[in-house]
Amino acid sequence: MAAIDIGKALGARVVACASSSEKLEMCRSAGADILINYAEGDFKKALKKHRVYGSVDVVYDPVGGKFSEPSMRALAWGGRFVVIGFASGGSNPKSGIPKIPLNLALLNERKILGVFWGAWKMQHCDENRENMDKMMSLVSSGTLKPKITKLYEINDFMQAFDDMSNRRVMGKVCLAIDRRARM
Repeated sequence: MAAIDIGKALGARVVACASSSEKLEMCRSAGADILINYAEGDFKKALKKHRVYGSVDVVYDPVGGKFSEPSMRALAWGGRFVVIGFASGGSNPKSGIPKIPLNLALLNERKILGVFWGAWKMQHCDENRENMDKMMSLVSSGTLKPKITKLYEINDFMQAFDDMSNRRVMGKVCLAIDRRARM
């Protein structure tokens, strides 16, 4: 959802890929221009049907697994493949990590970028603070519009974590903190 929001704020034509009609509808409401259910049918054929195969400038991949290679192949010359995580999981921890043939990067000068934000923010505290300030400014101005899926009471934090871990949420999860309890 955040990637859609940022892409639209930057003027991009956004192709959203998700595993259910419900998630795709949430992507549509966030402003995605093209919707593809990667869990139904042939993902590569769907990319070709929507005429984006081979012309994508940036792939933001938080899923990994078997969908990463066709996503990499969908990139245009000089396109960027941004690895965020491996939410696809699999039968064991390693099965969610894709094995991408490096010729896909070489032959079309595609770039692969790993984004391990947790580690980066610890090493670049000042830059992270600047980025967060810029982002909050964009939220305040209405340029970025985060989607809140559910508001949980603070005592229900384990349910919130379980819902996120099991991919039952589609936007931001927020915890409501009773300020009186902090006094």
